[in-house]
Amino acid sequence: MAGTIRPPADDDVPVLVALAEALGYPCQVSEMRERLAFLDGRSGHVVRVVSDDADCPLGWIHAFESAQLTGGPFVEIAGLVIDDRARGIGLGKCLVDAVAAWAKARGIYRLRVHSRVSRTGAHRFYRRLGFEQTKTQHVFQHDLKGAPVATEVR
Repeated sequence: MAGTIRPPADDDVPVLVALAEALGYPCQVSEMRERLAFLDGRSGHVVRVVSDDADCPLGWIHAFESAQLTGGPFVEIAGLVIDDRARGIGLGKCLVDAVAAWAKARGIYRLRVHSRVSRTGAHRFYRRLGFEQTKTQHVFQHDLKGAPVATEVR
């Protein structure tokens, strides 16, 4: 099955939520709609779904462009998920290929992805696609909502 790659539609949102929850990222339909609206039209982000012959989403990918002074530009896959019932038939590769084409069209020739240590199946998937593990790291997060605003840095 090749699948159809396309931007997400509003009708897809409940399925996208279910797929995000399958990854371990629970959210509400309203939150997913807000997130998609935030990303829509931002030129440095791409969200695509892969759908079956009945146009029902079987998976999605979100990627964004980034750059570092220490390593130049790259596109990072922020999330990729395929419905359990549709894994192993090439849909994930189709989504990664779509992001790779998007990156190349933007003049960016490196893809990155972070993958939780426990997701060994995902590690095998990315290695089969030619990704190489380049580092192991910890991810830290700081919630700024309600935090005092620091003085401007000049």
